[in-house]
Amino acid sequence: MPQLRLRWLALLAVSFALTACDVIFDLEPIPTTIPTLAPPPPSDTPPPPSPSPQAFQGALTGRVWRDVCPAGSESTPLCRTSANGLFQGNGQFEDGETPLSGIAVNLGAGQCPSVGLAVVRTDAAGIYRFDNIGPSTYCVSINPADNPALANGGWTFPEVADKRGAAGQLAAASAGEVTGNVNFGWDDSLPPTPTNTPTPTITPTPTTTGTATRTGVPTRTRTLVPPTASATRTVTRTPTVTSTPTITSTPTATPTGSVTVTPTVTNTPTQTFTPTATPVRAVSISPPSAAQSSNPGMAVQYVFTVQNTGAAVDSFNVVASGQLTPTVSAATLTSLAPNASAIVTVTVNIPLGTASGPTSQLLTVTSQGDSTKFASANMTTSVSLIANLTVSTPNSVQTVPSPGTAMYTVNLNNLGAFTDTVTVTSVSGNGWNVTLNPVSPITVAAGQTVTITVTIEVPAGQASGTLDSTTLTFRSGLNGNIAPQLVLTTTVQ
Repeated sequence: MPQLRLRWLALLAVSFALTACDVIFDLEPIPTTIPTLAPPPPSDTPPPPSPSPQAFQGALTGRVWRDVCPAGSESTPLCRTSANGLFQGNGQFEDGETPLSGIAVNLGAGQCPSVGLAVVRTDAAGIYRFDNIGPSTYCVSINPADNPALANGGWTFPEVADKRGAAGQLAAASAGEVTGNVNFGWDDSLPPTPTNTPTPTITPTPTTTGTATRTGVPTRTRTLVPPTASATRTVTRTPTVTSTPTITSTPTATPTGSVTVTPTVTNTPTQTFTPTATPVRAVSISPPSAAQSSNPGMAVQYVFTVQNTGAAVDSFNVVASGQLTPTVSAATLTSLAPNASAIVTVTVNIPLGTASGPTSQLLTVTSQGDSTKFASANMTTSVSLIANLTVSTPNSVQTVPSPGTAMYTVNLNNLGAFTDTVTVTSVSGNGWNVTLNPVSPITVAAGQTVTITVTIEVPAGQASGTLDSTTLTFRSGLNGNIAPQLVLTTTVQ
């Protein structure tokens, strides 16, 4: 019985082992690669669209600068005369002029005066700019009261009635474009413009009978005396009157109860400025250039026609400058109508002692309405000195031995009107030595004659009959084109 139990247990163990092996060998192999993950499902929400660039609308820009009249340049186009007769900047930005930075520039809609759309300040170069503004007409303005840098001086551009008041300009902005040159010039050397405090005239003086309009009720104290021939009434009133203009009332109580009111009116001037939509200014000079010649001590005149080619009545400043200090017939042409013209004469005096040659002068005519509009004409004045020289000799032929010396007498005559300094050159055909007494150069006064001794040395060894021609040239110092010549002939014995 125990043996049977043992055999049963053995068979059971073998059966369990076989079953375990089947289980082990039937296992699936472990994969050695990483499985590929499926892509995530697409999202239902599309990505946000990229923002499209905003279309450029328009811009306005300009410069604010310190416009000056440099010392010593008062008669040049760099300066012009202000309304009170003082020199000021010409209203045009020039190289070397100082930009004004930090200036508050206002932008308003429509006609000037208008503000409120935007305010920008100028940069270190005096430049301001309004960006992204729609196509329209705008008022660009600057008020000195808003800018401590404009505490002194006045406007030179644009032209305004009150040089120390607000200045405005109309400017049109266009889509996709930058409108430039909306500029402002300020001259801080200009004194304040005199102002008059208006004295109001009230005609007639209003008299109110009855109760005057007032705020507050008068307080009255009445004292009655027992019946007599008349009653005495004392009235004390403390009225407070509020009105525009301010009215101070001094009531007077009369037996009839009438009140006389004397108003005092105080006017406060209102600051205004005029838009600078100015007409076109232009000027021309005819002819644009001219040339003449004359002698020292003389004068020449040039005649020009100046025409107002602008669209408005204008006055013009006339200035002539140059090497010989020309003068003009009129320093100002006043109130020329459009297309009207005037004659300007320029006189050029040539001082005695002026060197020969061309000289340059310039005529400039500048619009007083817009100093950036001017015209110029060139004048070339040539100084041609008149010279008149002659030379002569009593004997231009001599025969001398070898060696020997030939001596000639030559007369140099100055028939001109000016003292001349004459340069004398000599050329011997044989290269013989030639000397002059007096030596060159020789000064000859007007109308005088100088006698010159010419010595020609004949060297030794010259054959008999040898001929030498010596040419003397006398060149004027006043006019180099005047150069008479003389030939001396020397023959060897």
